[in-house]
Amino acid sequence: PLLNNRSATFYGFIGDRKLEDIDKLWLLFEETLKFADSESNIPSEKLCSYFNDVISMKFNGNSKVTMGLFWIAPYKCLNLDSCNRQYIYKSGKLPKDVVLSLPEVHGKITAKIYFEISQKIAAFLQNSSGGTKNFVDFSYDAWNYSLEDDKKEDLPQIIENKKDVIWFPTDYTPGFTVEDWVKLLKDPEVFTPSNLEIMARMLDFGGIATCKQLADKYGESANFYNSGSSYLAKRIHEKTNCPVMAANTENSRWWPILYLGRYNEDKNVSGVYIWKLRPELAAALQQVDLANIRLYANKAEGPASVLETPMITELQKLLLSSKQIILTGAPGTGKTYLAKQIAYALTGDNPENSPHVEFCQFHPSFDYTDFVEGLRPIDKGNGNIGFERKDGIFKAFCKKALKNYQDSQKSKQVIEAERSAQDKIDAFLNDVMEKQEESQNWLQTTTGNKFKILNFDEQHVFIEIPGNEKVSELSLSYQEILKIIFENIPITKAGDIKGIFNRTHNRQSDSYVYIICSEIKKQKNIISTIVPNQVKLENFVFVIDEINRGDISKIFGELFYAVDPGYRGKNGKVTTQYDNLIDETDLYYGGFYIPKNVYIIGTMNDIDRSVESMDFAIRRRFTWKEIEAKDAVGMWDDTIPEYKDEAFEKMTRLNEVIEQTESLSKAFHIGPAYFLKLKEYKGDFQKLWDLHIMPLLKEYLRGMFDTETVLENLERAYSGSSDSETEE
Repeated sequence: PLLNNRSATFYGFIGDRKLEDIDKLWLLFEETLKFADSESNIPSEKLCSYFNDVISMKFNGNSKVTMGLFWIAPYKCLNLDSCNRQYIYKSGKLPKDVVLSLPEVHGKITAKIYFEISQKIAAFLQNSSGGTKNFVDFSYDAWNYSLEDDKKEDLPQIIENKKDVIWFPTDYTPGFTVEDWVKLLKDPEVFTPSNLEIMARMLDFGGIATCKQLADKYGESANFYNSGSSYLAKRIHEKTNCPVMAANTENSRWWPILYLGRYNEDKNVSGVYIWKLRPELAAALQQVDLANIRLYANKAEGPASVLETPMITELQKLLLSSKQIILTGAPGTGKTYLAKQIAYALTGDNPENSPHVEFCQFHPSFDYTDFVEGLRPIDKGNGNIGFERKDGIFKAFCKKALKNYQDSQKSKQVIEAERSAQDKIDAFLNDVMEKQEESQNWLQTTTGNKFKILNFDEQHVFIEIPGNEKVSELSLSYQEILKIIFENIPITKAGDIKGIFNRTHNRQSDSYVYIICSEIKKQKNIISTIVPNQVKLENFVFVIDEINRGDISKIFGELFYAVDPGYRGKNGKVTTQYDNLIDETDLYYGGFYIPKNVYIIGTMNDIDRSVESMDFAIRRRFTWKEIEAKDAVGMWDDTIPEYKDEAFEKMTRLNEVIEQTESLSKAFHIGPAYFLKLKEYKGDFQKLWDLHIMPLLKEYLRGMFDTETVLENLERAYSGSSDSETEE
C-alpha cells in the first residue's frame, strides 16, 4: 500500500495531540508484534483495545492505521486502503457471498469490524483454488487491478452499503464525463483553492463522508464544507449551464452536481447527512495534481522550528510562576524572538499554527478600544451607519482562553449534551439554507415577516429580511439559540426571550430567535456519535511587543487591577467601560477578568525615552528579565548558519568595547538581530557595518566629544584589528 506523504504521521502536532497518544501508538505496535509471532489468528483483547484507542486519535483513519498494522504483521493484518477496499467490494473478483458476509465500512471502524474483515478474507484465500494465499499477494493483486486502464473511472474508496442502499438522487446527473471534470478542476475561476481543499479532503477520507467528519478530521467548520460545496456547484452550473435539480427536491438543488447523498442512519458515524463523490468526479480527482493543496486546515506540513535552550527553559519556568514577565534589554537582542519561542514552548504551538498565542505591538495611537473593547462603526444598510460594541484584541483572546478553561471543568456527559444540541441547531440551519432557494421555503415570523438564513458561526446567525426597508439584514445570537435548545427552555411567544435573558426590553432579534428555536424544537434530537473526551486545560500566551511605547494607563484602563497575578480568575473581576452593552450570552456578561490559563509576555528596549513613562502600577505587576545579546543567538541557526561563528566573535568584541566606552553601557549593546542581514548581504560583514551598525552607533554617540575617534575604535573591535583601544 501507498500512503499520502502529506498525512504520513500517526499523530498530530503537540497542540493537536494528547499526552498519552504516543504511548498508545507504542502499545499497539508492541501488541501487534506479539500477534504476528503468535500461532493464533484471534486478536487479544489488548490488541483490540489499543486499535480502538489509536484509530480514535485525531488525524488517524481506517487506511492509515490498517496500513500500519499490515507493515508490522503483513500475514495477520489486512490493509484496508482505498485499493484494497475497491478490490474487495467493487471489483467482482471476490465471490458475492463472501462480499455480502463482510461488515460495512462507514467512518472509523472498530477493532471488531476490522478483524472480522481480516479473518473472513484470510479464510477465503486459504480455501480458494487460486494462487493468492496471503494478504501480501492479495494487496499486490488489488494494486494491479487499480492500474488497469478500464478501471480508471471506478470509485476507489469506501464501500457502498450492502443493504441495497439508495443514494439520492436516483434520476439526476449533471452529465459530466471524467474529462469534463478534469477541465473544470483546472479552471481557477470554478475551483478556488478552498474548493480544492474540500475535494482533496473528501478524496483523502475515502470519497464518502459527512461534513462533520471532514470538520473533525481536517479542521474548519462543518458549514465550511456545506456552504463551500453549494457555492462551488452554483459556479459550475453558471459556467457550464448543466442541468440542476428541482428546487424543492430533497435538501438542495446544488450539491447533487458534486455528490450523491443519503441521511445518516449509522450511530457510529458523526453528522446528519452523508455525501459520496460522483464516480466521474472521484476519478478526475485522481488525475489532477493535488500535491500542493493544503490537507489540514492551519496545520504545518512538517515540524516547525521551535528553539529549545536553557534560556528558553528558564524563562518558561519564570513565566509559569509569575504569570507575566517583561523582557528588557538593548535593541536587537532578540526579545521579541525569545518571547515567541517561550510562548510556543509553553503552549505547544509553532510559528505556522499558533491558536494559543496572540501577538500585538503597542504604539502611541493604540488605546483601550483596541485592547479591551470599544464602539466600532458598522454599515446598517441603505446608507445608514451605526455603532456596535466590539471586543479588543486582548479581551477576545481572553474569551477564547476562558472558553477552554470552562470546558475543561465540564463532565463528558455535559460535553456530549452540548455537542448534540449544536448538531441539532447546525443541521436545521444548514437544511434551511439549502431549501430557501424558493421564497415559499423561507422562515416567517408570527407577524408575517419572511426571512432567510445567510450564514452562521459559533457566535452569530446572519439573516436577511427582504421586506424590511429599514433593517434588511440582522445578526442573531447563536449562543441564545444554543442556551434555549441545550437547556430545553419552554417558549410560547417572542416575548419569552426577554424573560429568559433577564432583559427589561424586547429586541428586534427576539421574533426571529423565537421562530428558529420553535422550529428546531420540532426536529428529532441528534445524538452525537463522537465519544466525548474531557477537554484538556491549555495554556494561552499573549505577547505585547514594545509595551513601553503605548500609553499604558489609556490602554489598560481598569485592567490595572485585573492584570495583577494575584487576582487572576473571578477574584479579579472588573466592570469594563461598555459593560452595559454586553449581551447576556457573552462569557463576560457581568464583568471581565483574566482567566488563570492566560500568561502575558511584554518586551521593551532599555534605552527608549518612553521607558521613563512606564507606570509604576504596571511595573510592579510584571517580573522583569534582562536579555543580553548572547541570549538569543539561537536565531542564527536557521538563518545564517554559515556566518554565525564569525558573527558571534564580532558581536562579542564590539559589545565589550561598547560597554567600556564613556557614556555608553550594556544597554547600548548590538544584538544578534542586526546580523540577520548577513543572509541578504551574502556574508558581507563590512556592508552590515556601513549600512546598519555604524549609523546606529553614530546616533548613540551624538553630542559626544571626538565621535569619529570613538567610532574608529569600535570599528577596529568589530573587524578584529589588534590595535583597538578603549576610550576612557
